[in-house]
Amino acid sequence: MTVLDQVAESPRRVEDLRVRHVERYRMARLETVELKTARKNVQDVLLLLRELPGQDRLERTLHEFMGRRGHGGRCAGDRAAGVFGPRVHGDHAAARTDVVAIRDRIAAGEELLAAFREKPDALDAGLRDRAGRLEVMARAGRVQVDYRGLSVGEYPAAGYAQAGQLFLLDRDLAPLMIYAAGLSGRNPETLKELPAEHRVLEGRAVVVTLTKRRRGKTNSRATVHWSVDPDAARQLRATGTFYLLLHRMTERSRAFSCTSSLWSIWAGNAQGAAVSPPEP
Repeated sequence: MTVLDQVAESPRRVEDLRVRHVERYRMARLETVELKTARKNVQDVLLLLRELPGQDRLERTLHEFMGRRGHGGRCAGDRAAGVFGPRVHGDHAAARTDVVAIRDRIAAGEELLAAFREKPDALDAGLRDRAGRLEVMARAGRVQVDYRGLSVGEYPAAGYAQAGQLFLLDRDLAPLMIYAAGLSGRNPETLKELPAEHRVLEGRAVVVTLTKRRRGKTNSRATVHWSVDPDAARQLRATGTFYLLLHRMTERSRAFSCTSSLWSIWAGNAQGAAVSPPEP
């Protein structure tokens, strides 16, 4: 409950729970415990959900997620079919679908903003009004929402919808992390520490220094070379190309948060916020 209370658009009813909320809890546990323990903690939560009356109230994908092998029994070790298995049970494919939607959403916002800056009079009145709000948001980091015709209860959703045109949101983190793990083979402990600093070698590889947090005072570091695919149609197939996509999608938020981390999102506090998943 503590973790869920910290996320943007925190669920207030059982009906509002989603798989991404379970993933956020798992990532939060990985901040302080090993992978096997985190899996067991999540299994305990899923077992508790199974005891709730009125199982039909649970969202369909969450109900299916609870029924997967390894999500309800004893944790059988690191190689068991645990909660975090993006290549198992279609999780990786589902995450890819979400990643494509996130990429296209931000690309559409950037395209509209670019058109407005180049030739605003070429846009019709409706698009020009939308693009004008994007311009203010890009320049000041503050979301501009047209609340006309909306009830007060619809204000938060409208704000997030507006912010999501240029910034990553809290709900984007889970599919992006799952896809990054499946693509790179790295664990979430390492991925949440991804730096924004990198080098591109002749357009063929991205050089990134990875950090793995340890329980003691020492951290281990390793430099990796991730391949870059110049073909835009295969943008999500190469780890280096996906890293560069993440870098572009978080660039505006990082400009406001001034973080050295790759991960920076709009967290509902009127401007960009630096995060090291899962803390928003």
